[in-house]
Amino acid sequence: MILTWFRASCFAAIFALAFATVSGAQGRELSALENLSARGGVEPQAFQRFFDAVSKTVSGTTANADELDDLGSVACFERFDDTDGRRTEAIECLTAYGAQGLHGALFDRLIEIHIPRMSRLPTEEMLKSLALLNYLEDLVRARLTLNGKQAHWYVPGAGFLASGSKEEFDFQDGDVVLGLGNSSISSLISQVTNPPGRYSHAFIVRVRDGKPTTVESLIETGVEEFPWSHFQKDKYNTLTVIRWKDATTRAAVTRRASDAAYEFAQKKIGYDTAIDLDSDKKMFCTELIVKAYMDASGETQSRILPHKAVVRSEPAFQHIQNLGVMNRTFVAPGDLLNSDLFEVVGEYRRTEDLFKSWKIFLMGDVFLDRIEDGYVVHPGLFYSVLPLAAWIVQILPSIFHEDLRLLPKSFGPGSFAVTATVEKSIYERIFKAVDAEHEQNLLKTGLWEYRDSLKKALKKNWFMKQPRPSEDNFYGGG
Repeated sequence: MILTWFRASCFAAIFALAFATVSGAQGRELSALENLSARGGVEPQAFQRFFDAVSKTVSGTTANADELDDLGSVACFERFDDTDGRRTEAIECLTAYGAQGLHGALFDRLIEIHIPRMSRLPTEEMLKSLALLNYLEDLVRARLTLNGKQAHWYVPGAGFLASGSKEEFDFQDGDVVLGLGNSSISSLISQVTNPPGRYSHAFIVRVRDGKPTTVESLIETGVEEFPWSHFQKDKYNTLTVIRWKDATTRAAVTRRASDAAYEFAQKKIGYDTAIDLDSDKKMFCTELIVKAYMDASGETQSRILPHKAVVRSEPAFQHIQNLGVMNRTFVAPGDLLNSDLFEVVGEYRRTEDLFKSWKIFLMGDVFLDRIEDGYVVHPGLFYSVLPLAAWIVQILPSIFHEDLRLLPKSFGPGSFAVTATVEKSIYERIFKAVDAEHEQNLLKTGLWEYRDSLKKALKKNWFMKQPRPSEDNFYGGG
């Protein structure tokens, strides 16, 4: 179904390892290792030595390996702070332990450092620390999973949950869920802003009579309440649950917020591809959360949303204009983490394939690098004709039942042509080629190795071309 390409994606920005493209001294292009190390604020060779130590020792881990774990690795983060020197020092310290230093106690320590930083207004150095911590946490999850342990849901103060099902978390009425999906749109949302978020979508959980639903604004439907099965079917790679922090007002505020979101759904408010927070006629995913909680709490927009992301470059902005985005400054799902009115109560990773979220991030990274080098997407004939045909075919059935729509309400034929080409002819083809070269294992394949292969493969893809001087973006940016 065409609509599945857009699942779990909302235009308001994204994912993790860092911020805009890093350039080398005197214009020299950085290697993939130097690029990602700079984003994590670590000396490149120290990063390489650490990963080599992990990958060499991981083959010796077993289901009983807890007895062999060296808890001394926790001490590597006693003096951690947001400077390149301290980050490199921590990595060099971890190198001595290899995979044996990646255990639950280290994860607890990483989270202690991580969560307070998520709720602060972003600075360049803090973002480097978050990038490094995100990676280290997933390495620990990968190692725990290898040893037969559950590492899906982590609850601060309680540790990992015994269940691996993403819906087994104790969701409460009014919980805000931030997620990262699997599509090319999810990839771009997580990369297109500076600073980036870690997410491509946000929604509210509504619980009535013990039965949860979700209220979301999706590209294909606008604001709608969905049954819990909708959430169960979506394969999110990453989820973060945030909850109204004030325990004395929580029950009343969260109920009013979920009711407000439900009322927006009843009004059938459309999806806002322009990402315009000032208009109530349409709403994008994060806007739904902000306005629901403004109505429920009486708090100002600046308290609920103290930070707004910005598209990282003019070429990147020109590309997403193809998808209907009109404002270069707009709200990202991850911006909700900066509010001191909410607190993080749960963190989920799809540990069946931890590499997936990182490859999506890396693909978005090299794709936007290519866009910023002056290349544009040129849809092939098939994706230029298909959306026009689909648009005509869907008109009659969609009158009788919304689920029979083939294209999102908010997408025109031009937007669909660009998106479908990126998804099927660029991302899918490149992933297929590069996956054949690398083992899909965070503990065995360095992110820089995978990124380098993606970059080489993208250079060979003929659906991205440099336009002639007289050409504009496909469909004129509309």
